This record gives sequence, C-alpha cells and structure tokens, in this order.
Amino acid sequence: MLNKYRYYDFADEIKKDSIKIDETDFGGFIKRKTVINENNYLKEKNGTYISFELTEYFDSESLIKDISKEIKKLIKAKFKNKKPLVLCYGIGNEYYSSDALGPKTIKKIKPTYHLQSNKKQGVCTLIPGVMGSTGLESAKIALGVVKEYNIDLLIVVDSLITHDEKRIFNVIQVSDAGLSPGSGLNNKRKELSETYLKIPVIALGVATALPSLAIEENLMEKIEKKQNIKLSHQLLNKELKYYTPKDSEEEIDFFSSLIANAINYTFGS
Repeated sequence: MLNKYRYYDFADEIKKDSIKIDETDFGGFIKRKTVINENNYLKEKNGTYISFELTEYFDSESLIKDISKEIKKLIKAKFKNKKPLVLCYGIGNEYYSSDALGPKTIKKIKPTYHLQSNKKQGVCTLIPGVMGSTGLESAKIALGVVKEYNIDLLIVVDSLITHDEKRIFNVIQVSDAGLSPGSGLNNKRKELSETYLKIPVIALGVATALPSLAIEENLMEKIEKKQNIKLSHQLLNKELKYYTPKDSEEEIDFFSSLIANAINYTFGS
C-alpha cells in the first residue's frame, strides 16, 4: 500500500516489482543490495543502496569491516586508484537523541587533512548544525566548503526513517545516491547529492524512528489480509509524527561508534 505521503529512506523497503534486491545472509547480519535506475515518485534517488540488517548474533568487528568494504567499493567506482580528499559531514540535531547519529559519528572520526603535506587528500570533518539553530541549509554550507577546499568526496551521516518497527536500531544503510536532509519529516531541503555538489556523495545512516503513518498502514495491511477486504486510507492531516525507543541515546552511542570506526578503518586512521 504505497501513497504519496509515504517517504522512504531505505531502498529495500520499497515493494515494487521493477526494483531488484539481492540478499545475502552472513549469519550475524543480512546484507541487501538494491539498485534503482529508474525515475519513480518515491523519495529514493537512482543509485546503489547496501543495507545491513543485524541479527542477535552479529559481530561488531566483522560488521565494521564489511561496511568499510562497501564504502571502498563505492569510492573505487568513482576514483579508481586515486586517494580523494574527503569531507565527513554529520547531519542532525545532537541535542535530540534519535536525530544525533550524524553529529555524534563525526566527533568520533579522526581528521587527517591537517597532517598531510599534500593538501589534495586526507579526511576532514564538519557538523553544520540544524537550520532551526543556524538559519542555514546544510547543503549550502557543504557546497561552500567543497568549493573552498576542493573536496573530492562527501561522506554524509544521518538518522533515517524506517517503515518497519522491527528495524529500528537494527539496520544500517550505505548508498552512493546522497540524501535529502529532513525528507523523512516532509521538509523540503536542498539535496546533499552529486547533482547539487558536483562531487560524489556517499550516505550512511541507521534506522532510528518510525512514522505514525507506517503504524497505521501496517495495521491496515494486517486487517486486510486477515479479513480479506480492502480499506481506503485518507490522510486528513499532513503533519507526520514519529516514534523512537526510550533507550535511543544508548543505541545512538553504539551505532555512531560503529559507523565512525568503519569510516576510520576505510581511510586507515
């Protein structure tokens, strides 16, 4: 049951026959590769999306290495053997636990740009804050830094929205499609994408919240299946609400460390 008010952050949640998902079970986690190469009315942009859905048996060290492996693949596809100058960018509000993944991750990444004699490579980091506090769009801030420092690659980290309550703090996504800050909240912001920034963008995120609309639709689908009937859905209020677990602060601390370690491992720092 898809409608124009539903926003997707995870490509493997889009139920569409033309979108193929390759799945591999590694025991500790299930890795799914989704490639979107067509125009669609959903939020998802064309690109490659790799999701890691965790099981209770997952090993952090193995997961970090596999996430790093996928990041390296995306980098190599764009830069071959060149070592790019990388800006790691943390989107979100660090004072709101479920939205703090980006800022908390960036604080754990080791910058190396200032140590390089060759200022054309290395890693630098930035937390742009949120528009409500700065008055500035994060994409425009990124564009200014990209131009001033001749950045080759942007790696952006943000909290993501899932439509399955079982996936909250249980799935990680890596993508070369960039992202649109606030899109899960139905906010219209400039994209952190290759189209806008003119450089490749790799986006990483974790499912941290569930929209109330998803709860309603999931319940409707269960009723339809059980009763063998069709229900109509009318959204009278376009203001979407989101739910997140009470222990989200501990989960954010864990996943921000995991993603930061994967990025540090990727660049040998």
